[in-house]
Amino acid sequence: MELREFARERALDLVFEPKVESPRPDHFPRATPVGEISILQYPSYRMARASIARSLLGGRNGAFSKLFRHIQSNGIAMTAPVEMTYKRDATVERLHSMGFLYRKPEFGPLGQQGEVEVVDIPEALVLSLGMRGSGSDANFTRGLEDLRRWLAEHPEWKESGPARAMGWNSPMVPDARTFFEIQIPIARALPAQEASRQAL
Repeated sequence: MELREFARERALDLVFEPKVESPRPDHFPRATPVGEISILQYPSYRMARASIARSLLGGRNGAFSKLFRHIQSNGIAMTAPVEMTYKRDATVERLHSMGFLYRKPEFGPLGQQGEVEVVDIPEALVLSLGMRGSGSDANFTRGLEDLRRWLAEHPEWKESGPARAMGWNSPMVPDARTFFEIQIPIARALPAQEASRQAL
């Protein structure tokens, strides 16, 4: 990216205001601002998820519809973000499932419920990058590269799980107003002092 284009994009990042459509689950951290990288602590939470078949037309929208029917039929309030989990296929991360997060972790039963599965997700520490625009595969890959570049510069941390995207807006919001986060679960790799010595 040319310097002028980079400056323009960064200026747009600074004035971007996310559109808030739904409340966060209880005790969730605030989202990472656009263009910034932060470490976030997530509590355990309950989530209804639906698999995404990439070979089927409208896989992502189909999963959203299944999840929306699930929360409507069970009287569950919509929250944000919506979680999109990825699985590593050879050297590429591929979109695997979409999840709606429950406001309270104790609400409703676990297990398979029609077209969705309700699961509990354990607490985790994640490295998070705030982004705006389309949640496309290209943007996900770009964000993931930025996070892994940060990890390479901070050897005291290491990846500890599959990457995910946290989308804060519904499909009805245009790309220009859309806000999402790219996240990687992390864990301590080295004591901070030892990591500092290795970086020298």
